Amino acid sequence: MKKPMTNDAILDVIYDIADARGMRIDDFLELLQSDYADSRVAYDDGTLPPEVVEELNSARALRREIRESKRKADEDASLKADIAAFRELFPDVKTDEIPKTVWDEVSGGTDLRHAYALYALTNRAEQANRDAASRSGAAASDVTGSTEPSFTPEQIERMSVRDIAKNYGNVVRSMKNWR
Repeated sequence: MKKPMTNDAILDVIYDIADARGMRIDDFLELLQSDYADSRVAYDDGTLPPEVVEELNSARALRREIRESKRKADEDASLKADIAAFRELFPDVKTDEIPKTVWDEVSGGTDLRHAYALYALTNRAEQANRDAASRSGAAASDVTGSTEPSFTPEQIERMSVRDIAKNYGNVVRSMKNWR
């Protein structure tokens, strides 16, 4: 008696077949599903009574509906688990406060926790750069009474790359005055 194949072994075979055909796994599975849907006509070869053919086709449609229902239930359970994990990490964030860009990432396959964490970190970094720019961008008059900004080494270290580029001439002039 043959030993039944495991799900992992079956999946490996499917990946191998898709790869041998030069297809992505998603495209290959779509092809299989469309071929399966088209195979209804295999029952209509005239060897079976029409009632039996109809019953077989109904059973096939019912199995397809059950698979779709199970897949949807699995997706819903996964989403609920994702939201529960998100609530644990970000208890103060309300759903309506999550921006569209985060939801776009989630619909693309990224889980909610990671998408929101990346969004939050990016916003904090941008805010830190704006704060640094406002602190370092203040003009200071040098000893000659000039109104051109003069920066200390500490101020330049706190500047973002964009601020240094924007104030490049004044940064170079300031560096000449550091003796």
